[in-house]
Amino acid sequence: MNLLKSCLIMWACVMSAQGQNIFVGTHSKDVEKGLYKHKVSVGGEVHEKERLSAQFGTTVLVQKQDSSIVYTCGVGDKKQEGLIHCFDKSTGQLSDSISAGDLRPCYLSLSKQEKFLFVSNIKDGSVCSIGLNKDGSFKELISLVKIEANGKRFAPHACVVSPEGQYLFVPDIAGNRVCRLKIDQKIGELKYLDSIYSENFTGPRHMTFDKEGKRAYLVNQMGEAITVFNYAKGLLEEVSNVQSLPTDQLDINNHIAEIKIHPSGRFVYASNRGHNSLALFNRNLKTGMLSFASCFSSQGEAPWSFAISAKGDYLYCSNNKSHNLVVFTIDQKNGHLRYTGKELSVPNPASVIVTK
Repeated sequence: MNLLKSCLIMWACVMSAQGQNIFVGTHSKDVEKGLYKHKVSVGGEVHEKERLSAQFGTTVLVQKQDSSIVYTCGVGDKKQEGLIHCFDKSTGQLSDSISAGDLRPCYLSLSKQEKFLFVSNIKDGSVCSIGLNKDGSFKELISLVKIEANGKRFAPHACVVSPEGQYLFVPDIAGNRVCRLKIDQKIGELKYLDSIYSENFTGPRHMTFDKEGKRAYLVNQMGEAITVFNYAKGLLEEVSNVQSLPTDQLDINNHIAEIKIHPSGRFVYASNRGHNSLALFNRNLKTGMLSFASCFSSQGEAPWSFAISAKGDYLYCSNNKSHNLVVFTIDQKNGHLRYTGKELSVPNPASVIVTK
């Protein structure tokens, strides 16, 4: 349990707005680490705060569907391997932990049937798969894949499962490429296949697929742009590249962090760290193409991540450097964000998920 006391901490907030919960993972080194519960009204007002746990966690969170299980990943001491944690939010307890097999895990994703958990380890550069029991606890580390570097090093910043579940796409932020791995859906083994390159790739960071499984959207951290792909039969085809800032503000120091698709499919949002804004894109439902619409202030500094409610009526943004989680409403007609005036003080919030 001593490994759970490392310097990179998960601070989680749970909000019961509209029958849903919100978890926030952080980079905080604050002494008030742990898991917190916040009761919030429909309008976003915080009524009370309860500390549930002081256990270790970190910046990345993913939930097992139709389950009370939430997975987090984090680091041990500087020379120790990263840790993956299984947390049961129904009991408020950390139920299991396992090594990530490498240093600095930074992203988690579940296989299509949720039998395996995939991890990107960014420090030394590897992607691994972990077997899961039916109760969500960990079986064992199945495979650890290190891909030959394109440049100085291999730095996987995400690992995104394809819509049909056969492939794992891994943005390599240092190698300016997206790597493709084959998933053995029976035993969870990973095998590197190939990579795609583009002159538009400038620090590939996070990626998401639409619910139809026909389009993919990649954020370029240093390029202030979203790369759009058609997807079919395991292959990505680049079709466009769209800026995330107004044309008269492209010269500022800005790094994109997160990307999410609105439940309606009509809007896409991305967070601009540096510009301190949330970018809105209109999305054509037939073609999947994006057009830049506007930017809205994140009401803080360095919007690291955000989450959208299941109904698509609220957006929760984590501003890492200003230590606040901000509540916005979403206009269902045009996707515009409205600051509600409601926010929580959170030490270095990073990852945000909305759960039932």
